[in-house]
Amino acid sequence: DSNFSFQKTSNNKLRKNIIFLQIFRDSSFKWVDRNRIFVDQLDWFLQTMKILSKSREKWHVKIHPSSTRWGENQKIWINSVMKKLFKKDLPKNIFFDTEKISNNDLLKRAEKIVSYHGSIINDAIAFGIKPISVNENTATYYDKKLAHKPKSIHEYIQLLNDKNLKNFKNSKKQSYDAKKLIFFKENFFEIRSSIN
Repeated sequence: DSNFSFQKTSNNKLRKNIIFLQIFRDSSFKWVDRNRIFVDQLDWFLQTMKILSKSREKWHVKIHPSSTRWGENQKIWINSVMKKLFKKDLPKNIFFDTEKISNNDLLKRAEKIVSYHGSIINDAIAFGIKPISVNENTATYYDKKLAHKPKSIHEYIQLLNDKNLKNFKNSKKQSYDAKKLIFFKENFFEIRSSIN
């Protein structure tokens, strides 16, 4: 999945605020987190779309690059859900990225990153971004200051609407710590190394 997500692309469109989707069929209960403010990924996605529909900023929703490989056509599913949610076309400030754009290219240009959970949170931190993460992940277990993990829906809304971009930056040391975490996770805790 990581190799697929970071394939090189030639697209240079500037995307500043990005929602990274997970595969909806994938369980959201890998991390038992009683303080999570959304029931699951679907609840998070629907509530986030409602909040962003009132935003003055442009938001790009990145479909998971491996979703079709996992048997999930997110384009069809999202279009159906959006029609029910908004009763008309998508709000003009929300765009769905259906192009195959490298996460690497997106993270180089992004200012705000939001995701339910997943490796993209660790990747964003490694790029010096302080992302918004709903669920716990490797980096936030290590250091809660590496990412925003809202404790209430009110705090989540404030973060999404926060225009102070300094609040979404990590230091070089924090970025380096995230790179070390990714290295350890991929080299020491990967199941492939156990089964050869």
